[in-house]
Amino acid sequence: MVNVPSLVSLSIDALKRELIHGDDLLPHVYELPLELFNSLVECLPPLALQKLQSEIYGNFDTAWKALFKFRWPDLAECVKPVDWQQIYWETHVQKCKS
Repeated sequence: MVNVPSLVSLSIDALKRELIHGDDLLPHVYELPLELFNSLVECLPPLALQKLQSEIYGNFDTAWKALFKFRWPDLAECVKPVDWQQIYWETHVQKCKS
């Protein structure tokens, strides 16, 4: 049996793509119900999360921590940063150099 995506998952995928490639969507993202907004934030790729955070000026530390743990699970227990966004990008740059 084929697994059919839900309307919510299709909408979140469309929002993710638009956040990365477009600029017109941010005012509409602010109007999402909190539950949908949180679902969106939890599954954003780093670039889209960075863009959203820079526009909203909110605290997305939990989302950055989840991205870090997903990308570098072996390092996640070794670091105890104050700012998960900063450690994510620093680790990303270090890994690109090596």
